[in-house]
Amino acid sequence: MRTSANRFGLLFAAAAALCAMAPGAVEEASLLDRPGWVRTCDKGQLVWNDGPDGKSVTLLQEKDAKVAGFGTDFLDLDAFRGKEVEIVVAMDGEDVVRGWCATNRWPGDQRKPGPRFFSPVTYHWEVQYAEYANWFSPEFDFFPEGTYTNFEFTISFVYPPTAGKFGMNLRSNCESGTVTYRKVVVRERADRYMDQFMPLPEGFKCEYSDKVLKAPHMRGIVAGCGHSVADYEKIRGWGCNLVRFWMNPDKEGDFEKTDALLPELQRLGIHVILAPATPGPRGPHGNAYRLFNDEELYNRYLENWKRVAERYKGDDRIFAYDLMNEPFQELRKNPDDKYNFLAVQYEAAKIVRAIDPDRVLVASATGGSSPGNYNACDMRPLPLKDVIYQMHYYAPFFLTHAGIYGTKLLPDDPYPGTEKRGTKWTKKELGDVMDYMNDFVERWGAQIYVGEFSCMSIQPGAAQWLDDVADLVERHGYKFWTFHSYGEFYGWNLESIRDAETGKLRDIRDGETTDRLEVMKKHWAKNRE
Repeated sequence: MRTSANRFGLLFAAAAALCAMAPGAVEEASLLDRPGWVRTCDKGQLVWNDGPDGKSVTLLQEKDAKVAGFGTDFLDLDAFRGKEVEIVVAMDGEDVVRGWCATNRWPGDQRKPGPRFFSPVTYHWEVQYAEYANWFSPEFDFFPEGTYTNFEFTISFVYPPTAGKFGMNLRSNCESGTVTYRKVVVRERADRYMDQFMPLPEGFKCEYSDKVLKAPHMRGIVAGCGHSVADYEKIRGWGCNLVRFWMNPDKEGDFEKTDALLPELQRLGIHVILAPATPGPRGPHGNAYRLFNDEELYNRYLENWKRVAERYKGDDRIFAYDLMNEPFQELRKNPDDKYNFLAVQYEAAKIVRAIDPDRVLVASATGGSSPGNYNACDMRPLPLKDVIYQMHYYAPFFLTHAGIYGTKLLPDDPYPGTEKRGTKWTKKELGDVMDYMNDFVERWGAQIYVGEFSCMSIQPGAAQWLDDVADLVERHGYKFWTFHSYGEFYGWNLESIRDAETGKLRDIRDGETTDRLEVMKKHWAKNRE
């Protein structure tokens, strides 16, 4: 959903009218009455109309011309920061014929030529410290055809408290015809999206027993049932006293491997957060688990948690259960998903607690469990005692994932000081991103577990990034954390090194080490203090 943003270069401010609204009123503002809109296409006619209800815009699409459109970059919506908002668009159409795409539109586009139903609107905002602006295009499976009056649709989203200015494109996206935008209004939602899934009593606060509050600091690594006793002896030798322990209830032999390793981990003094794999693949909606729309997978997920809870009931060798790893779900883009990511975790939690009432649980936010997804509109705590909330930290993504997922290595731009879109990333910027968790912690009194953080091993400055993030985790008071990860692919592997003779990556040999490993050992050594 992230694409490069075309910038029109026009900046303006019009926040005064918004800020003057009466306290407690549902804030609403017309965007077409703002200055700064410009044409975004060379062909097609664009006519501004003044009427008794304000301005409207008519787009006359010429056959075989480019899409007619107009837009602005960037509106100042300060009054809506940190709020759940919706944009209401009303449009008329006359003799509208749907668009046709004769060729692929960009390299790698696998779609066949044919009819195209494009969204009539895209919107975006600049995200502070992001490598690019985010553009969002609602997945309409239609662009209304024919002749019609007052066709209305609503887009709902959270406007981040740290976002930059807001921008929009409005367009015809048809082969021919006339489209008139009668109304484009932004307003605060009267309800809250997550309230329907996780309503909480007024004044709710998270509650924790001494099992959590008096637990020792736990600093460790992500590993799993596929590793050996020798691996865990090495991990303990590094100073780790916690493992986020991967296993798959649907994979033959994983339960038995886990059973065999638990007494060895107890002997070594390593606490366990058990993280069973979520059944089924991700997709088709981005990285969202398919079980959010698949009843069979959903039921298997709950059945797996019943099996885990019955097998390890009362087993104090396991500190906590991790309910779901990175439950991506585009909440407002796919409102018809059968199951909500947090409601799914709540159902699993209730199953576990019915069998094992005192088990500590770990719940996760959508969007990869990143700090920004713990905003007041997208995440709620579960109404249960002893639930810890998991954050994954990979900021900035273009640095931590340099060389994978479509990003480039930055050999000449090491951390600290790595620059993108005018921001030079240092420990201060890393801390600013981690601060996004503060509201959730303070609002609900939540305990936080940093389940993953890592930086690509081959990116210059990776060791310093790890040092800064581990220190920031400690400074924020998060006493449970695990580095990602042990013995995985070279990008996360602390023992991966580039051979001086061949230039190829390999594991370290006896007597060798890496700067990243030494940094992490320094922080794990605090477990001995």
